[in-house]
Amino acid sequence: MAERYVGVTSGGMDQAISMLGTLGSAKLISFDPVRASDVPLPNGATFVVANSLAVSNKAEAATGRYNMRFVECRLASAALALGLGLTPEQARSVRTMKEIEAQVLAKQNEMGLTGKDQDDLTPVVHKLLHAEPYTTAELESSLQAPLTALFTQTPASALVLAAHSSFKLRDRAEHVFAEKTRVLQFQRVSLNATASGSAMASLEALGQLMDASHASCRDLYECSCPELETLVTLAKKSGALGSRLTGAGWGGCSVSLVPQGKVQSFLDALRKEYYTPLMKEGRCDVDDLDKQLFASKPAAGGALLVLDL
Repeated sequence: MAERYVGVTSGGMDQAISMLGTLGSAKLISFDPVRASDVPLPNGATFVVANSLAVSNKAEAATGRYNMRFVECRLASAALALGLGLTPEQARSVRTMKEIEAQVLAKQNEMGLTGKDQDDLTPVVHKLLHAEPYTTAELESSLQAPLTALFTQTPASALVLAAHSSFKLRDRAEHVFAEKTRVLQFQRVSLNATASGSAMASLEALGQLMDASHASCRDLYECSCPELETLVTLAKKSGALGSRLTGAGWGGCSVSLVPQGKVQSFLDALRKEYYTPLMKEGRCDVDDLDKQLFASKPAAGGALLVLDL
């Protein structure tokens, strides 16, 4: 609610994991309705969080970044609905791609398309949405209504529509569907590792999924920044099995999957290669470095403790 108050149309993932986190386990969280399930991680999995020290002010940058992506995803949902044969009135009521996921899958099967994975719906996205950015005029003609009519519940979206008239709908939709597939793959790999005991191979597979996720964030969702790219590149060079930006992007932190036995050498490498130059520039203080770069394992979320005194 605080972010909505300052005009940022953001999600609830941070709030959910802060309350639902489980010690030693990743968490699969879905929304509408909120559901969560544990995903036990393979033995030896350690995550290293590194602050890029690049700051993206959410409130000031919302119109061209956070809120722009919200608008593009909503418009992509409506455009996909039209491609599936819904009427303009029906398409205007579609808020998320999740609402039409079953129809997208049915359309992909009907067209005889197959993806790289059983959950991969990007082939039909490529068929239903064109690669070139959509214009306001094109979308309003197809949907038979002004775009503002789709966003009456999110006033901040009006600022986006007033500032922009071009929207990369296929890129954003491809990222959303592919990221959903990677999440399910991450779950399967983790559960299979628990059953088979093949920890290192599973960690490497999880690392590859993290790398693919970052590439998609960078190339399709376009929410990375030069500092994060440098940090992720150095992380891979320093022994991370996988590394990606975390959070909303355009700054903030990366998270890297590092084998437990290589954590210290990894931390030393990042201190030397990334943070030492920043300290020389006065952008980072050696006394605060442990707050900017640290290893962690999944921890429990917030809890109400009842003391029996």
